[in-house]
Order: sequence, then structure tokens, then C-alpha cells
Amino acid sequence: MPTLLVTKNMSPALAARVQAAVSGGRGSHDSRRNPLAGALRVVTFVLLLAAATGVVQLRRQRAAELDAARGSLLTKLRGAAAQLSRADLELKGRAESAVALHATPLYAGDLLADDLRSERGLHDALSRPTLYVRGPLDGLANAARLTELAASSFKDPLVSCLLEAPEARTEKALRRKASAKADPATAHVERLAPLLQALPLLGRAWQKRVESAETLEALNQLQKLYDLAPIPAALRAAKTRQILVVMDEASAVKGPAELDGERAHPVRLVLADLSSGEVRLRFRRDVDPSWLSDSARAQNASGIDSCTLAFDLRQALLASR
Repeated sequence: MPTLLVTKNMSPALAARVQAAVSGGRGSHDSRRNPLAGALRVVTFVLLLAAATGVVQLRRQRAAELDAARGSLLTKLRGAAAQLSRADLELKGRAESAVALHATPLYAGDLLADDLRSERGLHDALSRPTLYVRGPLDGLANAARLTELAASSFKDPLVSCLLEAPEARTEKALRRKASAKADPATAHVERLAPLLQALPLLGRAWQKRVESAETLEALNQLQKLYDLAPIPAALRAAKTRQILVVMDEASAVKGPAELDGERAHPVRLVLADLSSGEVRLRFRRDVDPSWLSDSARAQNASGIDSCTLAFDLRQALLASR
């Protein structure tokens, strides 16, 4: 605002300084001489530079961690995959096709390859590296449920009783065999589940997922999946060349089941070559725990029925000679 201190005779520069002093403003010259303002500008610049440098360093550190984690996981994947041949990598698809082929409502009838029509021949065939899965017929027929059912399928007494049949078809002999602890003679039999769960992680498609992961968080998730996968069991399973599929048909018997869920029902057993697709053995019989004592049925009705099925297979083999 105008002031009486400024006269027409003053030089323009002097008039401007007087006007600024009266109005409380600061000229540019005074601003340059203010040490506090200069210091604040320097501090601000230093802080911004430090922040930018920190961001760059953090990004470099994260990139280095990502590369290191990626390299470590890829080394594991490639090391495991190097143990597999092309035929090994194809086994998952062959096994899935074999299960789908034989898990059909219509039973094709019993079959026994000529070289299996002796104790020695059957034992030799069953002693080869073998995939094993057991489940309900209607479930195994559904390809979408195969992985789920295979995960709940373990080596039950049927496997050991097929390799070494019970001495007799008596409750005592069957019960003793069905109650035996893990049989080392079945070490060559591999569950189907690890093959279905872990083999895809060793393929090229999964390696590409690892290579293209853009964040450490995404890569850590892939690492967790790999760590949880049964890789050693999958590698062993991929080396098998035959599959033993056991299918429990629905029971026509109404009423309560045994404590372990067992009841009278038909069971199918198929041994198939995974390289050629040839069926080596196909067998179907009814199992029924009703003839067992109360204590036997309560303790292990399912296991005894499995060993009974194995015994009946041996008897059928002898009768076919």
C-alpha cells in the first residue's frame, strides 16, 4: 500500500526498499542473505538424494535376492529333472490313461498272461517296480478325482499278500498276515500319488514359471510348493513300468459296515504294462468279512479281506494250469 515516506524525488530503488520495509515484505537481496533458508535447501537436497540412493540400493538388493532364489530353485529342478528320461516324464499320462481304461462299469472278465500261470511267474512279475493305487471304482473312473483318491491310497495288506500269500485261508493265517508291519518285500511298489503330485513340477512348463516370476514373494510360493512336493518318491515312481490298480465296487449289501468301513463287495484287480498297455492280469472276486469272528472283524476286516482276495487269486492261478 502507498506510504507518505516515498516521495517523487527518491530514486526508484530507494523507493522500493522503503515501500518493502513499510509493508513488511522481503526483497530478493535479503532472501539471498538469509542463512537459515539456504541451509534448509541444502538439507532438503541431501535428504532427497539419500532417499533416492536408498531406493536404488533396495531395488538392487531385492533383485539380487530374487536372482539368487531363482537360481537356487532352478538348480534343484534341473538336477531332479536330469534324472528322468523322456519315457519317465510320459509315465504320468500313461498311468492316468491306464486307470481310466480299466475303471469302467462293465467288467471285461478275468485274464491271466501265460507267463503268470505259475507261482514263480506271478512272483517275478509282481516283484518288478510297480505303481499302486486303490480306490472306489466310481471314483477312479472320474479323472478329475484321481489325484485326490490316489493321495488317500497307501500300500495295504493286499500288496504284501500278493507277493507272499497267506499259508491258508483260515482266520488265523489271514489275520496274522494282514496284521504284519510294513513289509520290506514291497519296497519296489510305489504309490501313484507322488507321481501325480510332483512330476509336473519337473517339467519344462513349471521351470518357465520359475524363470518368469517377477517378485520374491511369487518365487517363494513356488519354492514352498517344491519343498512340499514328494520329489524323491516321484522320481522312484517315474521309473516303474507297470501299474497295479485295485478297484472296490459298490456294495449291494445294506446295513451297517464294519468299524473300518469294510462290508461285502466285489473287488477288481488289474496289472497292466505301462509301456505297451498290455493287460497282464485281470481278476475279480467278492470279499465278505461276515465269516470272521467279532474280534477279527473289529480289528482288521479290510486287511483280512485283502489277504483273502490275494489267496483266492493264487488258487485261481493253480486251477488254470
